[in-house]
Amino acid sequence: GNDAVGGYTVVVDALETDVVAQANNRDQQAKWALQGLATAAAWPEAYNVQGAEISPTSDWDLIQQYQSTVGSNGVAYSPVMGSQVVVDLRNHLIHTAAVAHIHAHGNPWDQAIQGNSVGVSHFLFGATYLGGNPWPDDPDNDVYGIAHMGDLHHVLFIFFEGCNTAGRIDQNGPWFPSGGLIDAARNAGVNCAAGFGFNIYASQGRVFTAVFWRATMQESQPIGVAAVQALAQVCADFGGDNTGGMESFNSTNNQFMLTPARFGE
Repeated sequence: GNDAVGGYTVVVDALETDVVAQANNRDQQAKWALQGLATAAAWPEAYNVQGAEISPTSDWDLIQQYQSTVGSNGVAYSPVMGSQVVVDLRNHLIHTAAVAHIHAHGNPWDQAIQGNSVGVSHFLFGATYLGGNPWPDDPDNDVYGIAHMGDLHHVLFIFFEGCNTAGRIDQNGPWFPSGGLIDAARNAGVNCAAGFGFNIYASQGRVFTAVFWRATMQESQPIGVAAVQALAQVCADFGGDNTGGMESFNSTNNQFMLTPARFGE
């Protein structure tokens, strides 16, 4: 199991009495107390990570504003801005995250959370490293694999924003190669995952991701429709021949909805 929880109701069992007059308890029997607050809810978490060596970064203030939109069910995602420590990302995915947005250098098999210059450390990988043999967790170097995180059915959506995170190994190969980030997320039970099939550029990505989260959160659009709207804004801002790889957005289910705010199933 995991420690993720959804909305829940707290009921207090108490005697209907007071310290002044015990007779106020009409029949001296335990009764349900009237709650002062109707519910106590653990709102689903939106965990965000900005990797190193990327400029400009995603517009996280705006993204978190969109993520905290209260939906028709009276619930919103609770945005959290994570660190560049992969074990922190790992722990949130296992225990508390409903959605996650990871912006870092990448390829189909991994993302370098602290950048490519630090060698093989601070990496999030799928099930294999660079398409090779199964890659073990390496806590000493802050390297962790999605395939080792157990059951992640409570995670609704992961957005792997990075170069080639949804990429093909070759022109005729699959979009989500075996052992890669999205393949591992899907196998772990993540309800939906997305990334980019090509190399991408941060300036266009900053525009794309802000529109994407606005469309999915405030306008309740499916992620595929949100991606089309985001690409249209990129084309308007940069020109149709300078999309920065944003046209290569791909997901495991373009009809998937992120609203109402909830945990995965």
